[in-house]
Amino acid sequence: MKFVINRVMKCANRILLLNGFICLSFGATGHAAAPKYSLREWNSIANLFRVVIDEGVNKPEQPSKRYCGLTHDIAQDRILEVQAEIDGALKKEEKELKKPLEILKRAQSCESRCHCGMYSDLLEKVPPEELKGLGRGDKTRIRDIHHFASTLTPGQAAVCARKTALWFCSSDFLKKGL
Repeated sequence: MKFVINRVMKCANRILLLNGFICLSFGATGHAAAPKYSLREWNSIANLFRVVIDEGVNKPEQPSKRYCGLTHDIAQDRILEVQAEIDGALKKEEKELKKPLEILKRAQSCESRCHCGMYSDLLEKVPPEELKGLGRGDKTRIRDIHHFASTLTPGQAAVCARKTALWFCSSDFLKKGL
């Protein structure tokens, strides 16, 4: 099915996709307004939900014992909300991080925290002329970030999801949505 979205309209905690084949409203799910998390935290939550979705694809109603008792269906519902928060936080980061060295500084150890994809996306938006003045080590690090972003294995994602579950399982965001 091809989705054509001509206009996105935001109001309160709702996102409506208009003039397309679908119309989603997060307000209709009954979830409270999302709490303030950092971009890294939202990215970690999204990774946790993706792992639950992937692992629960054959058993959508069975709660995950490792990941906060989330089911495939709940994770699939809530990941849309999380992705909207990530999109907003990414726009804010894009405004703050204008130089590749600023992004590289924040991306330290991204591979152990499953955040390289997020930083890879930010680095792709850096104008090419900004990259020309970088040293060999910085250019290598950028290539490494792109590589880690594209080669994240399900096992690595699961390790990061277990780390996230340690703090996320007791969060208000999760409790209010279940």
